[in-house]
Amino acid sequence: PFKTLRENKNFKLTKQDLKNFCMAFRYMIPKPVAEKKLPQLLFDEVSCPIIVSDSNPNLHNIDLLPDIYEFIEKQKVITFTYNAGYISEQHVVFHPHFLKEYNNRWFLWGCLEKEDGTIIEAYNYSIDRIKPNSLHELNDKKYISKDPSFYLNLLNAIVGVTIPKDKEKERIIIET
Repeated sequence: PFKTLRENKNFKLTKQDLKNFCMAFRYMIPKPVAEKKLPQLLFDEVSCPIIVSDSNPNLHNIDLLPDIYEFIEKQKVITFTYNAGYISEQHVVFHPHFLKEYNNRWFLWGCLEKEDGTIIEAYNYSIDRIKPNSLHELNDKKYISKDPSFYLNLLNAIVGVTIPKDKEKERIIIET
């Protein structure tokens, strides 16, 4: 929908443009941000050089983003049913810490709590594979927190969302 804007490098975004954008993508904006910031964005004069969005409005389960964001913000343990497609559905107990969009898909990062109580750190699930209506808060579990910079540092060291096991970083030089 913003093809003409992307092609024009010297445009100025008007208040109406931003309002249209926010209304079109309001389901992508986490609930707390929308409640606090959206009124300001929609009614204050705004000027910025460009808006870039890799968002796909047809993503499955995109409506879960505001709830997941709130669970992270309030440090709540959650449970959901996950279907990876290549294995049978699994019931998951998860300590959510971070959301990452990659390749037009959203990924939830955090600590996986296995049935035996073992904790696996830096685990991620794609939101589009969470079974609809299976996401719930668990009040009887103590939340395991993680410093927010942990994921920024981790994701800075990889491309995408897959963490290579037993691999060292490689330095790649591209000459032109």
